[in-house]
Amino acid sequence: MALQEPFMSMLCEQLYVEQQLVETLPKLQSEAGDAELNQNLQHHLEETREHVNRLEDAFRALGQEPKPKKSAVLEDLQKKHETLMSETPKNLHDAVIAASAAATEHNEIAAYDALICAVRAMGQKDVVELLEQNLSQEQEALQKAQKAIEKITKEHSEELVA
Repeated sequence: MALQEPFMSMLCEQLYVEQQLVETLPKLQSEAGDAELNQNLQHHLEETREHVNRLEDAFRALGQEPKPKKSAVLEDLQKKHETLMSETPKNLHDAVIAASAAATEHNEIAAYDALICAVRAMGQKDVVELLEQNLSQEQEALQKAQKAIEKITKEHSEELVA
């Protein structure tokens, strides 16, 4: 039972993160100028809605009511994004958006890795499957964000050096 309390706290935070991203991703889309980046953000928005549903299913499978818990890490990532956007020339905003997406994905991957370890230790195979599906999609989203960073920085390499 000692493992369950911190696990539930982490699960509540991850639910908050995914719910907030459902609200944040459309804003990032509206800021993105690169068509491929915009498409990737739209695709991940659809996946993120699925993540919320899977997390809610995980709560139910554990006999718990889904309760989001504010995530200080996500709030810090959002503040950093806003600061970078205000300090970066408009023509480089896509690079900031892709980098912010990558940073968020790294955070989510770490959270899902920890949650999966805890759920396995608790013997909750059905919940492991739900979380592994989310983890897999987060890993794919990270790869897309990293490719976008590479593409955008190559396109603007002269401006980045100046």
